[in-house]
Amino acid sequence: MKWTKWTAVILIAIAVAGCGSKAEPNGLEASGSTISKEEVAENTIYKSNCLSCHGAQLEGNMGPALSTIGAKKSKDEIVQIIEDGKGRMSGFKNRLKEEEIHSLAEWLADKK
Repeated sequence: MKWTKWTAVILIAIAVAGCGSKAEPNGLEASGSTISKEEVAENTIYKSNCLSCHGAQLEGNMGPALSTIGAKKSKDEIVQIIEDGKGRMSGFKNRLKEEEIHSLAEWLADKK
């Protein structure tokens, strides 16, 4: 009987301790600071899908440099390229969510 009582107390304590933490979208843990859409675009979407061809610093590699893409293309044009592809780049509309595409395009459009 004592064993059951202590087991219940321990399980309740563990459950209560876990109630206070909340995971952020995309698996990012809450750390007291808010994460902007731009940071999500850069840290998750770009690094996972674009970095290998466009470079860690947007300097270009197999794909063109994107460091000043916002001076050449509008957000809508960038969305179109991400969705449908261009040249050797295949489109990402079947691999990324619409909100991810728009977040990435907004982040890239700010690169002037």
